[in-house]
Amino acid sequence: MRFLRVVALAAVMFLSSFGIAVANSFVYCAVPAGQGSFQCRNEMYVGDNATNFTHVLVDLVDAPDAYHVHFTMTSWYPTVRAGAPVYITYWIQDNLNGGQTIFRDDSYNQHPLFNYSYIGIGTNVQAGYYPQPYGSPTSVLTIKNMDDYTCATRWWDCAEYDQGQQYNIP
Repeated sequence: MRFLRVVALAAVMFLSSFGIAVANSFVYCAVPAGQGSFQCRNEMYVGDNATNFTHVLVDLVDAPDAYHVHFTMTSWYPTVRAGAPVYITYWIQDNLNGGQTIFRDDSYNQHPLFNYSYIGIGTNVQAGYYPQPYGSPTSVLTIKNMDDYTCATRWWDCAEYDQGQQYNIP
């Protein structure tokens, strides 16, 4: 298994809303057809009024041919330094075929990141591919900087962070 190189862009955007730094991390990964399994790695750092953590998202994928991306599994590696961020949901979207969600995992919804050092989830789904942005599959993980109860009482500090990966076949 080889590490997939991030080939196009790794962008971390910090937006300000009510004085809160909002981090979203999106990477673009190339998966050569017929070359075996690759890992697409996305590392996101969040530091705001409520939490401080780093989260690594790794998808294990392959391209059996020039028109499909197969997702085998995903792994999450959280490191929490302050606060109590929680997972929300992870999904894979087949943007070529009507933008349908072909995999969704909510089993860790509201689970604190600090309870884990590693999570592995078998995905085993295949998405269609076409060499345009609307035809590239994506995977996204959403994390909230605090649980729903705390967000209800500290709404001004509450924020969600998306960590996403978009795939292409060169």
